[in-house]
Amino acid sequence: MKSRHSAFTIIELLIVISVIAILSAMFLSIINMLQNHAKVAKTKSILDAALLGISSTAMTSGTNLSNVPHPMANTMVAGAMARSLFLRGVTTGSLVQGTSVDTTAEALECATPAIVATSEDVRLLLPTDVYVGNQTLVLHSNSTTDDPLIYGLDRQHLNILGSGWGLVDYRRLPGLSPLYDPNNTGILQGAPYTNTGVPPYPDTSFLVSNPGDLTEPTQNLYEIDSKKVMDFALGPEVSTELSSLGGLRTADITNTASIPIANYRLRLWPIKTGSSFPSFDPRNSKMVGQVLDNSVWKPYLLRGVAIYDAWGHEVLFYTSTNGSMSFMSAGLDGYFCWNPGPDLNFDTMPGSTSPSGDDLDASHDNVYAGAK
Repeated sequence: MKSRHSAFTIIELLIVISVIAILSAMFLSIINMLQNHAKVAKTKSILDAALLGISSTAMTSGTNLSNVPHPMANTMVAGAMARSLFLRGVTTGSLVQGTSVDTTAEALECATPAIVATSEDVRLLLPTDVYVGNQTLVLHSNSTTDDPLIYGLDRQHLNILGSGWGLVDYRRLPGLSPLYDPNNTGILQGAPYTNTGVPPYPDTSFLVSNPGDLTEPTQNLYEIDSKKVMDFALGPEVSTELSSLGGLRTADITNTASIPIANYRLRLWPIKTGSSFPSFDPRNSKMVGQVLDNSVWKPYLLRGVAIYDAWGHEVLFYTSTNGSMSFMSAGLDGYFCWNPGPDLNFDTMPGSTSPSGDDLDASHDNVYAGAK
């Protein structure tokens, strides 16, 4: 009888332990869900406040505020700092067949891309170009991208609110006219569209250049300028509110342990001793060939003062074709376009319309203020 009673007691104990484990898991799940809801609400408050601030400034000044390219969408080619790779092509289902946008020659911008010579159109900056990252696109490996947060996002949305300082250098081409199409071919003449040749495209009229050389002592000027721009764009009250919400942060250049990536596009922070980061954590970056320590992924912040969501990811700021201004957060999963899934490898080509492998569409949980 004793052994049977003892066995029954053990079964009871196991049942109680199982019930406790289930309740604990449910309790933790509820806590996580509430925390995530709270972060979504906090992010929405940050974005709404920022949109209210710039809208008020726009009405007061009588003009919309301009956005600036995300640091990883730079257009300049200077020294070791290569231009990020973007993909352009025709999409059919999940298949992308296209070409890579040139990363070495001077970038071009033209309101009517069809008038640019075919041999030069890979130098054009188009709003539909999608971000790849590394110079070599390799799927099913950890070298697919250097910035998982923005992988697959188009250039139109890849902008931020901030100072005009940046690594920007491109030639804005004019429309057709007897001067620039003297033979009436429907194609701009004077390729490769430099400041030499006939007809000329002089730097004074067509070159848009903002080198963003933030080496000492100009980096301090950038920090001051970025704060002035943000204070003006948002207004003092909104700036104070965003700071209290943790939505306005500054990458501290006085931290000597931080490492600049490629002429100070981002600020990288060293990982703690004994810790490591998964390759595709969206808060990390890995710039192969552009920094001395490129073997590990590290957390980063944008240069200067910038807007961040409740998860600590940079907030994008873009203007739609009708002129309306919008803010966008990557949301809970931390990816704007594609989520690489459990294997932390992107199986989806950046310009696809549907995910591949175990990837997920990351846009569903993006948080917006303004139009999508």
